[in-house]
Amino acid sequence: IGVVWVVICYRWFKNFPAQMKNIQPEEVAYIETNRRFNTSQHAIPWKIILRNRNLWALMLMYFCCQWANYFFVAWMPVYLVEGKHFSENTMKRKLSSPCLLRALQASLLTLVVPHAKR
Repeated sequence: IGVVWVVICYRWFKNFPAQMKNIQPEEVAYIETNRRFNTSQHAIPWKIILRNRNLWALMLMYFCCQWANYFFVAWMPVYLVEGKHFSENTMKRKLSSPCLLRALQASLLTLVVPHAKR
């Protein structure tokens, strides 16, 4: 279903009104004169972006974090119920406590980190 939506959106939506097939010239002129942003286009420096080590480190970090996140969201409940024979309520309690602790940790870090730079 996602691929179908990509094809539909790719064919229908364009970056500029003048690129649309079934639009009247008067409508294009009206849109161009009444919009609030600049129409100039800038080339994206992909070579510079893809050579950035910080970007690659960030992508690697997100890749690893998302695999762990996928495991804990999708497979850990199934493992606890079917593999370890936990009841559904016990499984919910066991899996919700780390999430609550992470939320508490993130909240506390927002209080500590601004003071760490001083």
